[in-house]
Amino acid sequence: MRCPKCKSAKTHTYNSRKRPDGTVRRFRQCDECGEKFRTTEVNESHMTDLQEDITRLSGVKKTLKASIKQIGKAGEKVMVIAEDENENTS
Repeated sequence: MRCPKCKSAKTHTYNSRKRPDGTVRRFRQCDECGEKFRTTEVNESHMTDLQEDITRLSGVKKTLKASIKQIGKAGEKVMVIAEDENENTS
């Protein structure tokens, strides 16, 4: 792991914590400049889950866009009907 500040490859981990979502957060320090930084490691099965979620969400996004478009068209029809009713009463 390289230091984000000085780009040195001489770093060490001084703390690691496993998170409930399966990722590992590592707290690191550069041996050259002393910069402290953290990294998050994700295992491959977690990445697969994330990719499946993204695919599912893109499908939901398409469905929502289509629904909003249909609602917009229905709103236009309602407005036209309301305008016609006002014209008949005059």
